[in-house]
Amino acid sequence: MQAVSRAKKIVESAESQIQALLVEAAEEGDYDAIGSLTQWGKALRALTKSAPPDPQDNRVAGDRNAHRPEAIEDGKVQRLEVARERSRGKLYPYFIRDRDFLVKAAWSKAVRGEYEHKTPMEIVLRVVEKINAVGKPDSLFLMENVLPITDANGSEVPTYQAYSTLAWLRATGLILRHGRQGYSIKTGCDLPSEAEAEWDKLKQRAF
Repeated sequence: MQAVSRAKKIVESAESQIQALLVEAAEEGDYDAIGSLTQWGKALRALTKSAPPDPQDNRVAGDRNAHRPEAIEDGKVQRLEVARERSRGKLYPYFIRDRDFLVKAAWSKAVRGEYEHKTPMEIVLRVVEKINAVGKPDSLFLMENVLPITDANGSEVPTYQAYSTLAWLRATGLILRHGRQGYSIKTGCDLPSEAEAEWDKLKQRAF
C-alpha cells in the first residue's frame, strides 16, 4: 500500500499544480490552455478518487483541520494580495464598470500589452451566488466546484468570465486564496450583499 499511497500523493501534487496553471491561464486569457488544463485536472481528480483508501488516512484526520481557513496562521486568515504587474505606472489587474459590465484590465506578458475581459453584471451575480452556495462557512472551495456557470437561457458562459469575477472578488477582499488549497469567503461575510455594495463602488468608465 505504500506504493499506492506515494502514487496518490504524486497525482494530488500534479492536480494542485494544474489548478495553479489554470488560474494563470485564466488571467492571461489563454482560452485554449484553460480547456486543456480543465480536462487534465478532472482526469487527475478522477484518478485520485479511484485510488484505494489509505489506512493512514484515519491516523492523520486531525491534520485536515489545517486546511480550514481558521487554522491558517493561528486562526488569523490574512488577505492575499492579487498578483500585480507594473506598466507605465499602472497596477494590474484593475477593475472598472462599463455600464452593466465588469471590466478586468490585465497585463499580458506574452504580448506585452494590456487586455480586457468583460463580464455582464448578470453573470457576475450568478458567480457570486454559486460561490456563496458552495463556499460553506469555515471551509475551502475550488473553482471546479463553482463551474460551470450558465446564463438565463441555460447556456454555459465562457470560463474566463467566472475567473474574472473571482479575481474581482479577491481584489475586494471578499474572497481569500489559500495557496493551492483553494479559496474561502471572508469570515462573517454576507457575500451577495457585500458584493453588490462593492459593485456600486466600482468606478464607471469615462465616455
